Amino acid sequence: MVPGPADDLLIGAGDPPGPRLVLARHGRTAWNAEGRFQGHSDPPLDSTGRHQAHQLDAQLAPLRPHLVISSDLQRARSTAEPIADASGAPVEVDPDLREVYLGGWEGLNREEAQARFPHQYQAWSSGRPVRRGGGETEEEAGRRAATAIGEAMRRQPGLVVVVSHGLVLQSATSFLALDGWIREGGPALHLANGEFVAYADNGEPWYDPKANPTANRAPGTV
Repeated sequence: MVPGPADDLLIGAGDPPGPRLVLARHGRTAWNAEGRFQGHSDPPLDSTGRHQAHQLDAQLAPLRPHLVISSDLQRARSTAEPIADASGAPVEVDPDLREVYLGGWEGLNREEAQARFPHQYQAWSSGRPVRRGGGETEEEAGRRAATAIGEAMRRQPGLVVVVSHGLVLQSATSFLALDGWIREGGPALHLANGEFVAYADNGEPWYDPKANPTANRAPGTV
């Protein structure tokens, strides 16, 4: 049975309190393996990605999430659903958790994007904000995702697991910190496919030393 909001989040006798928020990146797709920009495009998980999704399920289901929220893109949903199934938590799909929209860059690799959009590529490579391919900026995407996450946190006082995408989660952390949900520190968050980071109720990074160290890392260490 999934614990209710008032239940203690202790995992077991003698264990430390569990996390309040988990941010997880979807498993790998063929486009990830090929180095192609995905954005709002919707390739499915490949065999490695499906394995990563089941590894995440084994890591996160024992934490007894109260709610799983996911991007509506299938690579995220296919990662989120095993976690929800194993834990009994409801899963909600929210398009505001989609990756940064990359317009005409989607489906291209770096070399193709540089050849087709040289000025945009130069601006992006130098760290300047740019709507790649006529899409949205990372800041715009991070703000919409952080708003969706914050709304879920306000509705659900227990553990919320968010399954989304690497770049939008990286950008969202700044807005989540401004809103007081997490405490930022150190380098920007970089999650590889199938990795997650967790935060305690006070917003500090949460780490379970019994967890697989390749799947649960402190922010900025990936």
